Amino acid sequence: MNKKYYLSLLYLLGFLVLSINGYAQLKKDTIAYAKLYKQADSLFRTAAYEKASLVFNQTAEGYKKYSLWKQYVNCQSKITESFSRQGMYDEAQELATKILSIIAEKKLSGKEPEAIMLNQLGFAYLNKGRNDLALKNFNKALEILSSLKNINKEALAYCYENLGIANWNAANNELALEYLQKSLSISKDIFTESSVEVADVYNNIGLIYSSNEPDKALDYYTKALDIYIKVYGENYPNVAITENNIAIIQRKQKKYADALSNFQKVLNVWEAMNKGRHPNQAFVYTNVAQVYADKGELDKALEYQNKALEIYKENFGEKHPEIAGVYNQMGSIYVSKNKCKFALENYQKAICANVSNFDSKDAKQNPIIGNYYNANILLHSLLMKARTLESQYTSKTLKLADLKLAINTFYSCDTLIERIRKIQTNKNDKIELGKLAASVYEDAIRVSMNLREGSANKKIYNENAFYFAEKSKTAVLLEAISDSEAKGFANIPDSLLEKEKYIKAEISFYEQKLAEKSDAENEKVFRDKLFSLNRKYESFISAMEKQFPDYYNLKYNVKVTTVQSVQKVLDKESALVSYFIADESKRIYVFYISAKKFEVYDMPENDQFNKLLVGYRNAIRFDAQEVFAKVAFQLYKQLLPFPVKSSLKKIIIIPDGRIGTIPFESFLTKKAKLKKGAIASCSFLIEKCAVSYSYSANLYEQAKLRTIRKEGGIFLCAPIDFRGFKGNELVSLPSTKDEVSAIGDLFKRKGIYSKCYTGKEVQESLVKSGELKTYNYLHFATHGIVDENKPELSEIYLAQDTTKKEDGNLYSGEIYNLKINADLVTLSACQTGLGKVQKGEGIIGLTRALLYAGAQNLVVSLWNVADKSTSIFMVDFYNKMLNDQLINCDYSFALRSAKLKMIKEGIYNKPFYWAPFILIGK
Repeated sequence: MNKKYYLSLLYLLGFLVLSINGYAQLKKDTIAYAKLYKQADSLFRTAAYEKASLVFNQTAEGYKKYSLWKQYVNCQSKITESFSRQGMYDEAQELATKILSIIAEKKLSGKEPEAIMLNQLGFAYLNKGRNDLALKNFNKALEILSSLKNINKEALAYCYENLGIANWNAANNELALEYLQKSLSISKDIFTESSVEVADVYNNIGLIYSSNEPDKALDYYTKALDIYIKVYGENYPNVAITENNIAIIQRKQKKYADALSNFQKVLNVWEAMNKGRHPNQAFVYTNVAQVYADKGELDKALEYQNKALEIYKENFGEKHPEIAGVYNQMGSIYVSKNKCKFALENYQKAICANVSNFDSKDAKQNPIIGNYYNANILLHSLLMKARTLESQYTSKTLKLADLKLAINTFYSCDTLIERIRKIQTNKNDKIELGKLAASVYEDAIRVSMNLREGSANKKIYNENAFYFAEKSKTAVLLEAISDSEAKGFANIPDSLLEKEKYIKAEISFYEQKLAEKSDAENEKVFRDKLFSLNRKYESFISAMEKQFPDYYNLKYNVKVTTVQSVQKVLDKESALVSYFIADESKRIYVFYISAKKFEVYDMPENDQFNKLLVGYRNAIRFDAQEVFAKVAFQLYKQLLPFPVKSSLKKIIIIPDGRIGTIPFESFLTKKAKLKKGAIASCSFLIEKCAVSYSYSANLYEQAKLRTIRKEGGIFLCAPIDFRGFKGNELVSLPSTKDEVSAIGDLFKRKGIYSKCYTGKEVQESLVKSGELKTYNYLHFATHGIVDENKPELSEIYLAQDTTKKEDGNLYSGEIYNLKINADLVTLSACQTGLGKVQKGEGIIGLTRALLYAGAQNLVVSLWNVADKSTSIFMVDFYNKMLNDQLINCDYSFALRSAKLKMIKEGIYNKPFYWAPFILIGK
């Protein structure tokens, strides 16, 4: 044998022996490391974080020796989380950043290890009060995890859970709930129903419900607590956290003894577990303080808030949203003690603690709204500061400077509200924000009125009040319309718009299905599908905003309406009358704007105001003429405090809240004593002038400035027969066939194109086909149903679809996805002008959906209407419109003419027949 070959063979055999031995050693070591990891994880789960970290670190070094980087990162992830659980957030952030550098160095970016550490870095930021950075890291982690072929479901569930909490911190409650429900679904699949992972999500879902649905929150907390105690026993961190949450609910329910008892139990757990003073202890102290504040023991409340403040500062320094929260609570205590000076000092400290680049302790200063940690806490600080300044003026100083600073602070609140709204993605969260905003604007209007009384320059404060009243109206609808129009001006390709339309249609479908309350199995399927679609839509919009900067700028550049800009679009015979109902102070503000005049009326709300509104509608509907005569005149005096002169030919009403459910046209301008059949002797407002409605002055102004479309005919439809619709007993409407036929003939005689569909021809697929956008007028003679509790289930009935592809119910969500270019849409159907009355947004129903879809003007009804009289009324309306050449002009005069004709002819002269039909638009 060749010597050289022999030596090579010996070398190869030796290498193989070493490799086999090395592999055996690796296998032996990895088994040992797995045992160590399990031991460390067991310590971690019993909250022995220091011991767990030592074992995790030993295990990590072993994995590092063999370059097993995925396992190494898993260990470091647990150490990072241990730091966070102990309140060592700086150490957690530092370690997570270091490990991410190693991940980049080892070219593991875009893989599971990076996602796991991004989750931990986000968790550290979340606890440090940097919600913005937390969201950034959680979203990046989610993007990586979602892109992997073999998804780590446990890591994904944890990421969704973190995103839920971060979005809850940002007041995106609906979005937070979506993430937590998704986390819960995955956790139940990969763990048992009684696992601590499932309990964690239950506890966090409870947080979402804690503000508005305490009973529901309590249910979730109890589920979580039962699991934690079963697994860990009584003295465990998660048990303490959940019991703390339950105690908070008990405080809100005024069960103070139970709350204090539970808070003490929680404190005992934290004190036993933590060597130093942990932020969790501070959180309990703030809650104990709130119990004492609720009980009126204010000095004791201050004592506990100071304890919390010391611990938070030890852990976080001077700036953190939790510190701001304590200062806010202390400010509220001083307000209760009627010590405005100390209250203002604390609110100012709260602002400083919550804004990174603002440190002025001078209450006369407000920050530029930008570099804040928590927007909601900052909004509370600013709002309470403004209210305290008003209180200081009223009870102590009588210095107008206090009120002027209050107004400036309300403007800061307004700026912050706009910033919050811009980053919110969920419509329901935006609507909830509108309710809070309405409260801010109510205070701002009241302060403006106080300043007006004490100032020589009343005009500026009247204009301030109008500004805030206008900002309280339909912000979500305005933003949605602005978004829709921005797409048209930004040259976005049709293919992208079609893609968006498809996604939105799918979202609408699953929202509707969830609203219908399906069985548990289907609900899970629908919820998962909706979750995926919503994330897909968010990504789509985000990409559009980056790709088309003009779209982004137009979308968020919603013009603020002023008194002067409204006056420019009003002719000398018209007046716009806008309302704001101040629920807290029980006042009604009426803003009267004509081409040359601007007045603000500040009036106490009639004690029976709500009953008057309900009584007015019921008196008309049930023909209670004596009640009607009394109430119709009372409302006229309350809501129209200015003289309605003969020179005034038209009033545009901008209602607020409950006012949007009544027709002004049938107000009585003079006292009348009515007996049966004497309705003709009444003096109705409609006899003095025409009336129309809009949801805001901004929308009205936009409509007036919009270029009038000249071309296009009329689309008419009447399904007539409604047999076969499940769950609804709908009567046939035989007169609607004559109605649409007669209206079609009127247009044809004027040489205007008319297309009429009746019976089975009125397919839902026809309405969704895109044909509607070619018409200038749309007329639906059918049944309409408005669901005031669930507006997404409001619908217009069409014909049963013979292909079974559609159900014949055109839901409001589906209307949002239509493309309409019509100058006028008429819903000759029941209650189509009604919906859910939402503070800060007005009426949410079919009208809102049609305005978003592109309708410029709407004729809708406020209650169930009679088939025959409606048919006559509609034919008269269109006849007058065409004969007076009011096409593309002001439909309120044609509507008025049809109503006066009914009153004069006597057969259908009662308001029941003509008053429900109102014009929404210009």
